[in-house]
Amino acid sequence: MSHLVTGATGFAGSSLVRLLARQGRQVVALSRTGDPGSLQGIEGAEIRSCDLTSAEEISRQIDEVRPEAVFHLAARTFVPDSTKDAVGFIETNVVGTLRLLSAIRQHASSCRVLVVGSAGVYGASGRGGRPLAETAPLRPMDPYGASKAAAELWALQEHASSGLAVVCVRPFGHIGPRQSPRFVAANFARQIGRIRCGEQAPVIEVGNLDAVREFNDVEDIVEGYVAALERGEAGQVYNLCSGRGRTIRELLALLLQRSGIEADVRTRPERLRPADVPALVGDPSRAREQLGWQVRVPLEDTIDRILDRWTARDHAKGSIG
Repeated sequence: MSHLVTGATGFAGSSLVRLLARQGRQVVALSRTGDPGSLQGIEGAEIRSCDLTSAEEISRQIDEVRPEAVFHLAARTFVPDSTKDAVGFIETNVVGTLRLLSAIRQHASSCRVLVVGSAGVYGASGRGGRPLAETAPLRPMDPYGASKAAAELWALQEHASSGLAVVCVRPFGHIGPRQSPRFVAANFARQIGRIRCGEQAPVIEVGNLDAVREFNDVEDIVEGYVAALERGEAGQVYNLCSGRGRTIRELLALLLQRSGIEADVRTRPERLRPADVPALVGDPSRAREQLGWQVRVPLEDTIDRILDRWTARDHAKGSIG
């Protein structure tokens, strides 16, 4: 069974490709540049370049591969960038999804498709502080969340209108050692690594520490992707979450505790977002009951793996930029 993964060299995409390869699946991994990145040497994974903004490229790839399963992860995801380039986010996240689904309908209409969305679609619905079920209103507070909501709605109407077997997921916050330091857990870990190496004063620069988020292990989340594609109901949406929220302040405290580093904490105005959702915590009931999936990796284990990535040894190899 051929599996096609878009956004394959990204943070979650690379973890998904590794999981599928370990399971002995045949994987075609698409990335915008075709650079294998961390997937270099992964047996069973063929890396191909494909720009989702090109209808011709994505149509050609689907026609050549004729996949039986598609995991659609390709997207622009860094929220602050979406306020500066909303059109670019729409082009990649919304129009790219439209083009992919159109190509699948034309060349591989019998395959199952997983469209990966985001908890960011809930936005202001998180203000109540309660875990959000899939029935909560979609009220995104930034262009990124709006683009993911639009892409998901397009995917669901594709199922309704053409019968394409599309399943949608809304992953809540997830972290891991290969995540970009533009994101909060990796950013804090990088600063801790710099402090340990003497390249930064013992001060951690932060933004809003009061926001409540989930910090799930990316390996759990990609297992949820496989479960949703294989066992999810077409036309259905599933939260992939733990239902356990922590403030970013708690995350930082745990990183410092596990690293053994002492540092002052300093808020920087440039790290604050103009519209920050106070809380995003999901209700995992539907995924647990219908997919048999749940988060299993303890946060402490994930934190230790992230800190290992940003140690002095890694710094000596140039990993901390």
